Amino acid sequence: MRIAISLVALLIVCGCAPKPPLPVYAWKNSADALAVLRERAAGVRTVQGECAIDLTRADGQRVQLDGALVIKPGHVRLRAWKMGRAIFDLTLTPSGLYVWTPPEPAQRAKIMPAAISAEALTRGWSFVSGEFFQTDDLVIVDEGGATFKARRAGQTPGTTLAATVDRATLTPVRYALQDENGGERFSLRLHDYRRINGVLWPMHLLAVADDGAKAAVTLRNVELNEPLATGAFDPPPRAERRP
Repeated sequence: MRIAISLVALLIVCGCAPKPPLPVYAWKNSADALAVLRERAAGVRTVQGECAIDLTRADGQRVQLDGALVIKPGHVRLRAWKMGRAIFDLTLTPSGLYVWTPPEPAQRAKIMPAAISAEALTRGWSFVSGEFFQTDDLVIVDEGGATFKARRAGQTPGTTLAATVDRATLTPVRYALQDENGGERFSLRLHDYRRINGVLWPMHLLAVADDGAKAAVTLRNVELNEPLATGAFDPPPRAERRP
């Protein structure tokens, strides 16, 4: 018993005390599970926080950046910098995705590949913000096991969006976009959920594109449902709209 108490004390002193367990749901059918997922999604109105960004291009080149993230339904903004210098700014709104990079041609040529690597992640945030579970065409596919899947049509005809959901905690652990032939075009993994203002939110995400490019994000100082700055989703001057 003394050893156990000493170990707990050491964990607290080191700042690595174990996280509280996530709530477990004893749902009976897919309608119950979907109701919980939709209610939780509706409870996320705004997200803002700092983050560490680790980008790996398809050719294996890697860059690590500091960043800031702001989200509300249908809108995402991801800004990145390194050693105090702005690297890129990605703004996703219902009108499209806008990318800002430094105006100097040499810097732009060097930075644009990193910004493009982060594009899939930025687009994928719309899944995490809860919009995925709010559509009427969502279908639950439950084949037993520790997880089940929810599927719906993608924005592009013939494509499908699928979410893998942990059965016990009803937390999405993976999203994937499939083309009309069933090939996976994009995936987004989520883990390390924390309870923030009574809402469960993932602190680590990994986006993988079909060309092998990866974008890993570790969040910190996350705030949910707090007021956002005016113009938080106004693309910066000279930002270019991506197709």
